[in-house]
Amino acid sequence: MKSPLRILQLEDDPKDAELVQENLASDGNTCEVTRVETEADFIASLERGRFDLILADYSLPSFDGVSALKLAQQKCPDVPFIFVAGTLGEDVAIEALKIGATDYVSKTGLSRLVSSVKRALREAQERQELSRAEGALREQANLLDLTHDTVYARDMNAVITYWNRGAEERYGWSSKEAVGRVSHELTQTSFPAPLSEINAELLKTGRWEGELIHTRRDGTTVTVASRWSLQRDETQKPIAILETNNDISDRKRGEALFTGEKRLLEM
Repeated sequence: MKSPLRILQLEDDPKDAELVQENLASDGNTCEVTRVETEADFIASLERGRFDLILADYSLPSFDGVSALKLAQQKCPDVPFIFVAGTLGEDVAIEALKIGATDYVSKTGLSRLVSSVKRALREAQERQELSRAEGALREQANLLDLTHDTVYARDMNAVITYWNRGAEERYGWSSKEAVGRVSHELTQTSFPAPLSEINAELLKTGRWEGELIHTRRDGTTVTVASRWSLQRDETQKPIAILETNNDISDRKRGEALFTGEKRLLEM
């Protein structure tokens, strides 16, 4: 059985509140609505309950929607916040979105409310799943933080989300400098095969192993044995890649020297 949708509704007009609830119920939603009218009741509700969604009028006699939004961002930043207002000019609506509102719906256009709520809840769930996955990646990486292996995580756009101490020591960039940058561009990676082929194998098997050549911050290069592990969310959607690299530069130099000496002896 689907769990009821827990809604905190900031609305001083009972008729408007009822119309909003009827609109949501028309799509088959079972809602548990807590309606408040004052700032004190709004704060108390935020502190007392866990909500899936906040719906708020923009202007009330003793309280306003922007103040409610700021309070919600402090106390429950992960909960979607949608303005449902009678008169909300375009400039005001855009400003509301800029400061963190998920969406706004006019009371004269409630037919758009269901689709807005669905999108807001879906995006909130995706953010929660990504946050959990990144937390799991950090826990895995922290286990290797005391080793000399480099460990870092990146999202599916190759943007670095975690950079361990070993990576800082090996490549010369701090975690603060590395996180947020595209990994392959940061280390100027040289791949043994086209990256498209490597990514295809990774998506198919969930793993990839091979040798890469990276460039350090000082311009020198390092050869690493690299292991990639694909991370998925609860729906099996790929969301991140955990990469572990072990420096094999000395071994590669030894192999090259041995090969050169062997050829010299043969000559």
